[in-house]
Amino acid sequence: MGRSATCTAPIVGSTSKTFCAGVNCAARKTIAVIRAIETPALRNFGLGFIATSGGRYASHATIAEYNVSVKLQIAIAKMNQRHILRIIILIELTACVFLTAVLTYLVRSLNTTPNPAPVAIRVTHTPAPLATLKPPSTTVIATITLMPTMTLKKYKVALGDTLWDIALRFNVPLERLIATNPNIDPDKLIVGQVLIIPNPIEPLPMPTATKTNTASFSALTASPSPSPNLSSRQYPFVSSISANAREIFLRGQKLGNRRDVFSKVGDSITVAPVYLTPIGQGKYNLHTYNDLESVIQYFSQTAARDGNSFVNTSLTAKGGWSAWTVLNFYAADKRYCLPDEMPLVCEYRIVKPSVAIIMLGTTDVEQTTDRVYERYMRQTIEVSINMGVIPILSTIPAYHRTAFDKRVPTINSILFKLAKEYDVPVMDYWGSLRGRANDGLSSDGVHPSNPPNGDAADFTSEALEYGFTVRNLLTLQALDAVWRNVLK
Repeated sequence: MGRSATCTAPIVGSTSKTFCAGVNCAARKTIAVIRAIETPALRNFGLGFIATSGGRYASHATIAEYNVSVKLQIAIAKMNQRHILRIIILIELTACVFLTAVLTYLVRSLNTTPNPAPVAIRVTHTPAPLATLKPPSTTVIATITLMPTMTLKKYKVALGDTLWDIALRFNVPLERLIATNPNIDPDKLIVGQVLIIPNPIEPLPMPTATKTNTASFSALTASPSPSPNLSSRQYPFVSSISANAREIFLRGQKLGNRRDVFSKVGDSITVAPVYLTPIGQGKYNLHTYNDLESVIQYFSQTAARDGNSFVNTSLTAKGGWSAWTVLNFYAADKRYCLPDEMPLVCEYRIVKPSVAIIMLGTTDVEQTTDRVYERYMRQTIEVSINMGVIPILSTIPAYHRTAFDKRVPTINSILFKLAKEYDVPVMDYWGSLRGRANDGLSSDGVHPSNPPNGDAADFTSEALEYGFTVRNLLTLQALDAVWRNVLK
């Protein structure tokens, strides 16, 4: 290259004065400004700069001064354009993120409902009404009626356990224990079987009364005094077989009741397999009571539902049932009974009996007050009379449990009172057991005793020392008295 100019402008970063052939001083100064730009980048834009030793830059002599200046400006502009574009994109992304956050916050604010101030709801349990107490700092906005709740626990049946023992151990009414475990056989517990134990404190719901036309049967109920006893055969523990019973019977005949069928109403003492069942199966020995053969044959000839009256499975008798249960439609067998139908009404509607043997109260000894028990029994009697069924009431046996044994005379006095008021038959089971070993009770102090051979229908003098044998004989005597004086 030849020297065509004498420019002494030094290249930036150098202390010496070097001349560049073919380039004027302005171009040299421009080159010095962009020294920091990498040579490969300048080549991309068409510049012919090369690095020289000592860190100085030179240009090919073939590039004109003007072209160098223009191309340098273009290169710088393009590089700046890229940086600006990146900055713009970054700003746009930042704006999008910010706007999205703002919109999300606004949407949530619009769709969020503020939580209401806390309020209290007063809950009352049925059936007993509770006084409404309003604390000064509490706002009562509603009253909710709930069915009683149960606090449940589990118990595994051990060898020798009975439902009575388990109920007493947990201080639970036997009826509630059985109702909570509908799949068990109350008389045949299985070792290892798991029972649900309910809370003994919760109250039982009150029964719903059946609508009856009191005007149509008022003449048959609540006589001021009992009618003369029509029995020509004296049974010391059977009473009040009167003309009123005949009126009830005739009413039942008009309703389609069957004169040779009776129903059983009661609890575990009634559903026990030794009670009446052997008689209906022909497995009995009357001995000196042969005169009862006729009444056995009379009530054995017609099927009540699944057998004759002695062996028939009653829809109103189950272990643990109380005076309340027979009136409670929740306890009705849904396979046979109509919706909201009492078990008692269901039994009478299906079986259509002329007589009902009713013994309720043993389960009530521990859990039912005198007033409530009387109300339940009064309703049972009136339902029976209204449906043309003669109720034969039975007193309950002794109850050898501490703190409860004195309840039995009270319950039995209620039964005698009702029998007199409604002028219906009554058999005194409690009285017939007096003087017998342990009052005719088994070792549990509640259920009647059974002869050692299990034959409670063999009426020997020895067997009549046991509670179930006495009850079988007493029931036959009551049926015989009603049959001879009312049904014939």
